[in-house]
Amino acid sequence: MPGRARPRQTPPAMTTILALDCALEGLSVALWQDGVVVAQRARGGRDQAATLFPELAALFAETGIARNAVDLLAASRGPGSFTGVRAGLAAARGLAIALERPLAGITTTDALLEGAPAGAVAAIASGLGDWFCALAPGAAPFVADAAAFSNAAIVVGTGLAPLGGLRADGGPRELRAAGPLAPALAALAARRSVAEWRAENASDGLPRPLYLRGASVTTATGERRTVE
Repeated sequence: MPGRARPRQTPPAMTTILALDCALEGLSVALWQDGVVVAQRARGGRDQAATLFPELAALFAETGIARNAVDLLAASRGPGSFTGVRAGLAAARGLAIALERPLAGITTTDALLEGAPAGAVAAIASGLGDWFCALAPGAAPFVADAAAFSNAAIVVGTGLAPLGGLRADGGPRELRAAGPLAPALAALAARRSVAEWRAENASDGLPRPLYLRGASVTTATGERRTVE
């Protein structure tokens, strides 16, 4: 007697995350599907507002993935470059509204520490002689001078040269320059479900920028000044 045909099973749908970062120097974007970075792009320079959308268009063209196939967006919300944070998060918020998708706001320091060894510290040069720092994943970022890194064995971030040398206990210190953050943003966002991010957006609103201080501007006389 011939066996009964088995019903055809529909393969489970993949979760697609679009991640973008403009908080550090330059920008990075990535498309992530079920634990795999399908494609990523990075670009230097401080003109993120002008170059972000062309890079996103190239990313989608490269992969053939449609924008409306994205299930979740992820973006760095700071701290970092005042202009970069503002440009990147504004773009992510606009895309989230246009696509009707939730947006995961991830701190830049958490993205820097993703995959780093235990005990690593994140540091982002502020341009004013100090750093935006976090002492562990999930820890609140704060503004720190070089003394805050006296016991750090590994420092990950930008503008690290002044932090070189030995630790307070005489041990060596390893400095790791930041790479493109978009893949780390996607991985961190994926640790919660799309439904959880949607619920958070509904209750708290879309993610807001984390600046830690006002914008740093250069006056006509060449003086650097922070504007709140």
